Amino acid sequence: VVFEFYFLKFCIFAIVSNCVLYDDTDNLSKILYTIEDVSPLLINNNDVVTVRYSALKPGILDWIGAFSPSNADTTVTSPVKFAWCTESPNYFSKRHGSITFNFTNLRADIAFYYFINGTTDSILVASYPLKVDFKDYNQPLRARVVPTGDYDKFLLLWSSAYSIYPIVKWGTTSGNYDRVVNATTKKLLKSDLCGEPANSIGFRDLGLIHTASFFGMKSLASSTLYYRFGDDSDGNMSEERRFQVPPLPGSIPPTRPTTAVLFSDLGRGGTDMSYTWNEGRARRLWKSCEQLLKELPMQKNENKRKIGWKERSRICGPLGGRWRGWFAGQLRPSVHTVTAIAAEVAVGNVDGTLTIQRSLS
Repeated sequence: VVFEFYFLKFCIFAIVSNCVLYDDTDNLSKILYTIEDVSPLLINNNDVVTVRYSALKPGILDWIGAFSPSNADTTVTSPVKFAWCTESPNYFSKRHGSITFNFTNLRADIAFYYFINGTTDSILVASYPLKVDFKDYNQPLRARVVPTGDYDKFLLLWSSAYSIYPIVKWGTTSGNYDRVVNATTKKLLKSDLCGEPANSIGFRDLGLIHTASFFGMKSLASSTLYYRFGDDSDGNMSEERRFQVPPLPGSIPPTRPTTAVLFSDLGRGGTDMSYTWNEGRARRLWKSCEQLLKELPMQKNENKRKIGWKERSRICGPLGGRWRGWFAGQLRPSVHTVTAIAAEVAVGNVDGTLTIQRSLS
């Protein structure tokens, strides 16, 4: 009887111990879910980061979120990008996987977190201790050339984190920039935005927006300009870009008539395995950009106008401040080569192109 009593007591203790062990959510999470590796940790604009992870109990609603800056509160802040763990084909069969994240320069570091239970009632189960950082927070980026209505003048806009003497150097021969133009600078402030969450927890500093003018374009119609932009105080300049000056009204380009490319409400997207909130038909946008780039090299001495009807500019939640970066990053290879018109149909809290609205006329 005594033996049976102690044996029963031992069994009860063992059962209770097991219950206590599995009630320890933090320890359980560390056992069941792990972000094993994130690489590389130091990247340039538009680089791809690979995240490797494993789970003893993989679920269809498990996901990895990239948050920037790295100290962002994950309970009130949307990730700048996220990816479903099931995007990796081995997640259920081998209980591990890898996914890729393509990043525009966010001008801040990035942390990765592992969640289960979907995106509505997410449960944080793991994080990676090291952060991804950009080599140059102040890299001059997102150049776009826009018309002014004056055929002799075009504007170049770009962004940076900080700048003392923003300039554009340009010329008509590659590598030879015999003209220098000073740029003006503006900054989008929290007080400029019209409502929450854009002017509260959703606000993110977009840095500086610089504007410089290309003058004398009538005499250079149907020719190519070569230029670099950045800051003259520290020599932080972009790589060389080219701009196809459009033909004057009434003239016909040497090869074919001027072409206009229009796209509407396509959202954001990329070729990696991750997503951003409210992407809409994101993959279609990327395909549209790819097709446009295929045509651009053949457009010498021509003008291709691109009109982005950005009805998705009213982005929901704290990610809004970064939307312009993703969108501009996708369009970058084309909008710094040919003129672009941004037609604001539904201007939202986070839109940064109000000053370049132009009609088709």
